[in-house]
Amino acid sequence: MLLAICTGPTDIQPETPAAAKYALLESTVPQIDPGELSIISLAIEDPDITPVWIDRRAIYCAVEELRGWVLSFSGFLGVLRSNHGLPAEAARLLSENFRRTKGTSPPLWW
Repeated sequence: MLLAICTGPTDIQPETPAAAKYALLESTVPQIDPGELSIISLAIEDPDITPVWIDRRAIYCAVEELRGWVLSFSGFLGVLRSNHGLPAEAARLLSENFRRTKGTSPPLWW
């Protein structure tokens, strides 16, 4: 799915604005996973990146840093359905599996 949606992983190159943002975030919010911090750092520098989150601490940090320019997992599934043809049944199954493993409820609009 990663390759189909975003063409694969992206590395933060040393001595770049994204690397500087990562260092600042890491020093101020160390309780967030380094991978999630890297995505926030890249998204700050690249407006074509729309992060998708499932960790609540990362969601909060991303909303603060990116000013709401993020997607929840449910929002992500919604975009896949409306813009990329993900079948409704596949979205439902992915959502149910996600909710079961994370112990969350679907949003009201779902």
